[in-house]
Amino acid sequence: MPLSPEELELLRAHAAVHEAAHAVAALELGLPLDHVAMAGDGINPRTGAYTNFGQYEAWRLMEERPNDMAPMSLAGTSAENYFFNSSIRDGATVDMQIIGSAGGAPSDDPAEVMEWLQPWVDQTRAIVREKRDAIETVAVALMSTDRLSRAEIEELVERSNTEPVHLLGHLTPVWRVPEQPEAR
Repeated sequence: MPLSPEELELLRAHAAVHEAAHAVAALELGLPLDHVAMAGDGINPRTGAYTNFGQYEAWRLMEERPNDMAPMSLAGTSAENYFFNSSIRDGATVDMQIIGSAGGAPSDDPAEVMEWLQPWVDQTRAIVREKRDAIETVAVALMSTDRLSRAEIEELVERSNTEPVHLLGHLTPVWRVPEQPEAR
């Protein structure tokens, strides 16, 4: 069954937030970001949305700079969870493959792997919270242009400090979270 326009819009918003978080984290961590893009529906992680490091391969950067690449790789899913309380794309699988490419995981035991990842998870969550306005501003721009260069992302991040653009103002009202009544 084909997706409704509203469902496609939500999936594009997830993709845009996911890639915007990678881009903002890459800038924050001093990584050689080239551009970020969404093609077509933005859903397929192989062809739909990606963060590009120019001449650098993400796998090689992970080997050379794991303490920067791991939080950048985790930022996409972390931002989806922060903004939407869920992650519905396959991008997390690709992101974890990048982290795994450097090796170093203590075992295949999920608890040990999570313990190994925890410092990067904590760092990533802090970046997403601190840069949430920048992530939203970049995501909204990405949804409307489908491609942003490093210079454009830097400009949007700078502008988000004084003129943030919020994602909910750009989504169909059906996807907006209802306001919660104030506690008495």
